[in-house]
Amino acid sequence: MVISTMLAVACGKVELPASLISTQFNLSELFLKLDIRGALHWSCVSAIFTLMFMDMFDSIGTLVACANRAKLVDEKGQIRDLDRLLALNAGATMMGALFGTSTTTAYVESAAGFEQGGRTGFASVVTAVYFLFGIFLIPLIAMVPPYATAPALIMVGFFMIREVARIDFSNMEEGFPAFVIIVMIALSYSISTGLA
Repeated sequence: MVISTMLAVACGKVELPASLISTQFNLSELFLKLDIRGALHWSCVSAIFTLMFMDMFDSIGTLVACANRAKLVDEKGQIRDLDRLLALNAGATMMGALFGTSTTTAYVESAAGFEQGGRTGFASVVTAVYFLFGIFLIPLIAMVPPYATAPALIMVGFFMIREVARIDFSNMEEGFPAFVIIVMIALSYSISTGLA
């Protein structure tokens, strides 16, 4: 990512920021700015259910994709404590909403952490500390072009596709839905849409 960003700067595709570090951020515009009464209007019900199911499908898809790498699968092939994992994810999503962030949820990028041995939750704490430190580096982070992240996303896709070997494609009830989900995820660019 660093090399791609440096090449983009050298080719004039990205402009250098005026400052690499910023202490000018105001969380008061987003923190606890919820309009619960407005969201309870009938016109918002379909949007709320749509977002809820998208988040649920996305979370389940991510947990299924990462469960084997995280060694969370029991001898029957079931994810241990799936209800607890989904409850933690829902709690994180609600906390993110209170802070005014985009959805905080489990991401398939977690597979990269599992590959490196992060399984206890301490890796998440370290990641959170880096994100807090990253607040001061927003001008530098904003300079990274979207295409510079492609190698990392390709590796995440590689980690995910390795799990396809566990699918029993000889069993039509398991293999065909899995095939359709894989194709739909690729065509829609969305795990939740592919699962839906």
